[in-house]
Order: sequence, then C-alpha cells, then structure tokens
Amino acid sequence: MARPPQVGSLLCFLLGEILVWRNLAIVGVCVSLPVFLTVVLCMPESPRFLIHKHPSDAYATLQWLRGANSDVMEEYHDISDAADIDRWAIHCDDLLRPTFWRPLLLSCGLMFLYSMAGVSSCTLYGTELFAEVSNVYVNVAHFVVTVVLLVAITLSALLVDHIGRKLLLLLSLTIMAASSFVLGLFLFLKDLHRVENYFMYQWVAEVFCVVLFTFAYGSGLAPIAWVTLGEIFSPQYKWLGVSMASMVLWSSMLAVEVMFHRLRVAVATGGIFWMHCVVCVAGYIFVLVCFRELKEQRIDSITKSFVKKHDSLIETFMARV
Repeated sequence: MARPPQVGSLLCFLLGEILVWRNLAIVGVCVSLPVFLTVVLCMPESPRFLIHKHPSDAYATLQWLRGANSDVMEEYHDISDAADIDRWAIHCDDLLRPTFWRPLLLSCGLMFLYSMAGVSSCTLYGTELFAEVSNVYVNVAHFVVTVVLLVAITLSALLVDHIGRKLLLLLSLTIMAASSFVLGLFLFLKDLHRVENYFMYQWVAEVFCVVLFTFAYGSGLAPIAWVTLGEIFSPQYKWLGVSMASMVLWSSMLAVEVMFHRLRVAVATGGIFWMHCVVCVAGYIFVLVCFRELKEQRIDSITKSFVKKHDSLIETFMARV
C-alpha cells in the first residue's frame, strides 16, 4: 500500500524551495528516468502472462515473487487452470453475471468515494488557511497534506492485515464524516456572525480538522480503494472492470475540481464540507452493506464470494421484484 507518488510530491516540494522550475524539471528527469529504466528492465513478466508462453518461467517467476521458501505449487495450478479461459473473450451475457457486475459496482462505488469524499476540497481550503497567516506559507498546506498522507498510508499498510479492510474503511469514513461536519460548522458560524475571530482557536481547530480528515483518508479509503480494485475482478474481467472504475474515478475528480468554486459561491464553503460529510455517511452505509472482507483470500475465493443464489443481473432483479 505504499504510495511512491506521495514520496515524489514531498521531494518536489522540498526541492522547489531552493530550485527554479527549470532546474527542478531537470532534476526530476535525471532521478526518475534511471529508476524507471532499472525497475522496468529488472521487473519480470507476470505469471499469468507467462503461463501461456513459457510455463516453466511462470513457475520460476511465481517462486521468486513469493519467496524461495514458499510453496507455490497450488497457486501455480490455479493460475494454470484459469489460463484456459480467454481473458479477452467477453460476451454480453458475461456482463450480466454477478462475477462481473457486483465487483464493478463495488469498485466504481469506492472510486467515487475516493474522489468525492473531499480530500481535494480539504487541500484547497488548507492552502487558504495557511495563506491567512502569510503568503509565504501557501505551499505549506500541500507539504503538510503530503506528509500526513505518507504517514497515514504507511500506518495503513501495517494495520490492514490485522484489523481487516472493511473495519479500516468504516473507521476511515467515520472520522472523515466527523471532520467534514465540524469543519463545515466552524465555517458556517464564521459566515453567520461575520466575525473574523469568532473562536479564539478557530484557525488551529480548522487546521486540525483538515489534518485529521487527510489522515483518515490516507489510512483507509485512499489505499484500500486501489488495493480492492486489483483484487476483486477475475482475470477474465479485470481489464474491462478496472478501466470502467478508473473512468468513474477521473470523471468524478474532474467534476470536483471544476465545481468546487461554483459550489462555494452557491452554498458557501461550509456547505461544501457538509456535502462531503453526506457523501462519507452514504459511503459508510455502502461499505457496511456491500463490501466483503477480502483479507487473506485468494482470487478464486473472492470470485466465488460474488456468486449467490441468482446467476445474472436480470435474475437477481426479477427475484427482488
């Protein structure tokens, strides 16, 4: 669950204080290009790809990935059995089967929460909070958010296998909803009374809410949404399901960036954070009802868990009617 982009962003913020943008770009290329080439040249092909071309190489690669002392024979046979299915041959009937549409709805829901829960709004408003102190500290907000995300995601990687993905998601959404509500309340009272210093420590309280929201987001929703996206689809549907979920993610993120200032004029800043609070509460219910614990489960077990009494979307709908 590590997030290399956060490390890169942190380095950019630090170097940006001492370098102009042209030199920063040159340093970025000189550092990232060798690392990229080294990783790409040393990275093996996936066992699921090699099983079609070179089965012996697939076994060796799987053994290298799992460790020399791991028994990978059972997993190798599972991959070999799944290789008989043409991963590109998807028909219309397949799209109505629960092994596709249930993971698709779950992944799209998580990606929607990922972008609409409010981390972009917190970052934008955090910039304004630090700008109130001095224009020198405008970039401090991005630096603080990046550090908090990095710490939170590292902590999440240590906790997720102990307490499970679902519980971590629920805790994350609970804290995010509370932080959004309190931050919206502060802003509403500030606008209502038209007083700059309505509460002596309001600035500190607002910064604390932004940091707490970011920490909860980074320790739960942010990493688990991406991990789940790679786990719940069977190999046959993964390429299509991940593409559709990614489309939902980037579309909703674009909507947030475009609509933030317009919504701010319409419902004020406090109203925006209350809207994010509603999204987090709805996400809590969604995770509580629809999300299945995936800890220590293999892909075949996860796929089977989506098959219930009815085999297709039409049959499920008819049964409910």
